[in-house]
Amino acid sequence: MLAASLFTSCELIKDLVDIEFETGYTEITITINPREAGPIVFTEEYLQSELEKEIKDNGGDISNLKDVTVNEITLELVSGEPDLNALDYVNLYIGTPSLGNTLIGSVENIADNQVTVDLAVSEANLKKILSETEYLVLINGALDQDIEETTVIVVKINYSVVVSP
Repeated sequence: MLAASLFTSCELIKDLVDIEFETGYTEITITINPREAGPIVFTEEYLQSELEKEIKDNGGDISNLKDVTVNEITLELVSGEPDLNALDYVNLYIGTPSLGNTLIGSVENIADNQVTVDLAVSEANLKKILSETEYLVLINGALDQDIEETTVIVVKINYSVVVSP
């Protein structure tokens, strides 16, 4: 009898513990063709949300989603310019037509000779946006130097997810 009640209690406690995990990285490739300094929209594209699959893979259900926040956003120079010096600032937004856009990361005053830069990330709960089938990624900013050769930058985004049992 005691063993049965302990097992039941353990099962109840297990059912009360939130599932917390980090997603895999979403990667977005930006290509900047030669151009003069000034404001720029680096990309504006819709991505398919993989959140429901990732929640299932981690033992949860999207209907119990509590919280999705940005864990990390990194810009990584792949080719072209020798570094990221030409970037004056970068803002990264995600959104949907019905929910609008939310700023999730930004960086300015990039140090000289950097080939990788971490963005300051927002603490906004993105569960409504990322629960949609697809969402918009808008990355804009400004160049404070001319781009002389085609430059490729990869943006990597990682999220933290909390799902209730």
